[in-house]
This record gives sequence, C-alpha cells and structure tokens, in this order.
Amino acid sequence: FHLKMTEEKYFDCIVVGAGISGIGAGYHLQKFCPTETFTILENRASLGGTWDFFNYPGLRSDSDMLTFGYSFYHWNRSETLAGKKNILGYLNEVVTKFDLAKRIRFNTNVNSASWNSSEAKWTITTSKGEVYKCKFLFMCGGYYSYDKGYNPDFPGKDKFQGKLLHPQNWDTSVDMKGKKIVVIGSGATAITLIPELVKMGAKHVTMVQRSPTYILDVPGQDWMVALLRLTLPSRVATTVGRWGSICIQVGMYKFCRMFPTFAKWIINFNVKWHLGSNVDMKNFTPKYNPWDQRLCLCPDADFFKAVRSNKADIVTGPIETFNETGLVVGGSHVKIDADVIVTATGMNLQSNFPMSSVKTTVDGKVYNPPDHMLYRTLMLSNIPNFAFSFGYINASWTLKADLISRYVCKLLNHMRSDNIKIITPVVGNDVQKLTALPLSSGYMNRANGNIPCVGDRGPWVARHNFISDRYNMEYSNIEEGLVFSK
Repeated sequence: FHLKMTEEKYFDCIVVGAGISGIGAGYHLQKFCPTETFTILENRASLGGTWDFFNYPGLRSDSDMLTFGYSFYHWNRSETLAGKKNILGYLNEVVTKFDLAKRIRFNTNVNSASWNSSEAKWTITTSKGEVYKCKFLFMCGGYYSYDKGYNPDFPGKDKFQGKLLHPQNWDTSVDMKGKKIVVIGSGATAITLIPELVKMGAKHVTMVQRSPTYILDVPGQDWMVALLRLTLPSRVATTVGRWGSICIQVGMYKFCRMFPTFAKWIINFNVKWHLGSNVDMKNFTPKYNPWDQRLCLCPDADFFKAVRSNKADIVTGPIETFNETGLVVGGSHVKIDADVIVTATGMNLQSNFPMSSVKTTVDGKVYNPPDHMLYRTLMLSNIPNFAFSFGYINASWTLKADLISRYVCKLLNHMRSDNIKIITPVVGNDVQKLTALPLSSGYMNRANGNIPCVGDRGPWVARHNFISDRYNMEYSNIEEGLVFSK
C-alpha cells in the first residue's frame, strides 16, 4: 500500500520552473521534440517566476521588451520597458496560445535530484513525497536565491523606529503617501522604485548610495516599431525592430568596452542634459567604466524627472549608522530622517547554482558548484543529461534562454536518433579556468568562487554575445566537448 503512495512518474525530460525560461523551454520541447514526454514542475501556485514573486512598486523589465519577449511569440505592445502586470499577461498569453498549462504542475517543490548512471536516469523527489524519473533534467529556476535578498548588517539598524522594507519581501500594506523615505542602493531596483514612490505621494525620497551607477533614459514607447507598423505587416515590423534592438545592445556593449572614456562622457552629458549643468556629478560618476556593471535604464527619464521635481534627491557615501529617526551617512555625516527605509541592496545568487535549493547528487557524490565548468553556459562538466537556462547579464535574459532551449532540443533529438543514453560534458586538459561572471556588481562579486567557472577555449567560453552564440549553437559540432554512452 505504501509503495502505491510513492509511485514513480516518468518523463523523458523534466523542466524545473515555470518562469520566463521554463515556459520558453516548454514551447521548444513541444514543438521541436514532439516524441519526447515532458512536464514542468513549479514550486509556486502560479506561473511567472520572478514576475510573480516580486511585488515592489514599479517592478519592470530592465531590458527592452522586443528582445525580452520570446523569439517565437513577439511582444506586440508599445512599451519599451514593461511592468509586472503586462509581463505576466504576456506570459499567460503564451501559455494559453501554445496549450502549455496542461504541462505545468504547480505547488510542486523539488527537494532533491539524484543521477544514477547504471539506470541512466534522474530521480526527482518533491516536498510532498512524490517521485519523478527522467532521462534529462532541465533547470529553469533563474540564478538568485528566493529565500532572502542581500541585506547588509548596517550599524544601529535595530534602533530605527520606522518601517524597514526590502524589495524581495515587500509589504504592500505600507502606505507611502506623505512619508519621508530613504532608498539605500543605486541599482536597477532603486532607479525603478524612486520615481514610483514619488508618484505614490511620498513627501520626499532620498537615494543613499555607497557609489553611483550609470543611468540612461530610453523612450517609454517604442516609436521605431510603431512607425514600421504603419508600412509593414505587424510581424515583419516587430522582427525588424527586434533585430534592430539586438544590434543596438551588442553594439552598445562593445562600444562601452572598447571606448570607456568616450562612453562615460556621453552618459554624463545625458545626465547634465536632464538635470542641468549645476548637477553634482559625483552622484552620477562611478569609479568603474560603463558595463563593468549593468547600466540602469529609466523610461521617459522618469528617474531624472523625480530628482528635478525636488521630490527626490541623492546622497553618496557609506552608511555610518542608523538611528531612531533615520540614518547618518559617513564622510559627510549627513543626517537623514525617514519614516520608511528601503534596503534595495541587491540579491544573493544561489549558493547551489544552478540547482537552486535542490539537493543534487551524481552517483552518490554531492554536487559542489566550484568543481564544475560551464559548457556553452547551459551544461556542466561531469554532470550527465543535464542543462540549465541562464540568460545574458549584458542584454535581455530571454535572448539566451531561447537559444538554450533550442539547443537542448537538438541534444535530445540527437540522443534519440543515435540511441544515446548518456551525454556528459568533459573538460580537456588544455582548457584554462576563468571567472564565470564578467561584471563587478556586488552580487556577482559575492558569488564568484562559489559558482562554476568557464574556460578559455571552445565550447567552454562564455561569449556574452547573442549574434556569436546564435551562430555557434546553430552550426558548431554538437559533439564537441561531449562524451556519449549508448
């Protein structure tokens, strides 16, 4: 009787996560691997991943929606950067249009995954005691920890008598109207929050940053595509606009890396254009070069408008201490009173990346991230029949997620056509280890050394370039760097 309660469920492929990566994976598996059985296991009660999880005001994409949308179902709204509601609406459209809901098993928390080479199968167990088996495991759970965000132990934090909030655990019941608010941080979340808090009626918002970030404004509406749609069929116009955005992203990243001084001048000139020549540029001039960390985008210059309205300001310096009524910034010893302090201090990468919170073993050996090297940034050395989705950090996440899903389908079809049971990436002795994450953002610096590395050649190189990746993943030898077992 008890054996019946834990009856195993078998699928050729199991996808973990029903966010933007997992939904994309489901579409590709359904279209390009019609003979493969698969399911999507989702911990939450609804789809969307990040977009369902976060609730802080103004939550929006930090890359343009033409490239953030899928290649197989284009974003057809006018916003350049979209908010949570419209992104979730889009994802639900995709699931409905391609009949993917039947593939998703909600409220299914994966506890462990163990690979057995003698069976050539993964065994997946859930918190409900369910047991699944599959020949191929595809992790689509993102890269940051859902448990808690990064929250530095600021001196005197316990003294503060007001409300402390973190974007990853936002309290929607807090009324911001008439409040004095401090937002600690200078990343995309802070740049998003500040103009939204002003719109919500905050008395004043102060951004306290240890160091500045580069901020660029973009049009709120994509006028290029709107004009193209006047003369071209909608899908053609969107395709042209999408490739235009891809080329701009790749070109801008290359330009900033090749000509950092000129790129810095252009960005600073733009700040002065919006805030006037008397603006204190120490609040907008980081010590690092553009694209050493990700650029922050603000639609229709909403961040600059909030600062120009005198409803928001910026103070740069380390936090000396919290007190009962706010905090003190070190160096300048500026005292800032606040009713609410928001610690938009970033996220933590998964300590078990890319396995999320899943306890993973391979033939009894516990998975340890630094022991492995990324293969085409989608598989791991010495981990059989496994792939994961990891989008770009210098462009839209979905561009890479789509490429990865398509490549996984190629692998599965290759395995089936050649009757291959096990496929394992194996690093050659001539490959040198390199740091996986190229940017110097805080959460990346905290993670390096605790995640898999990359290599200096062949399929072990992380290119961070969609055009290059698309060519290599489409036309390269699929067997390069892989060992097959029948």
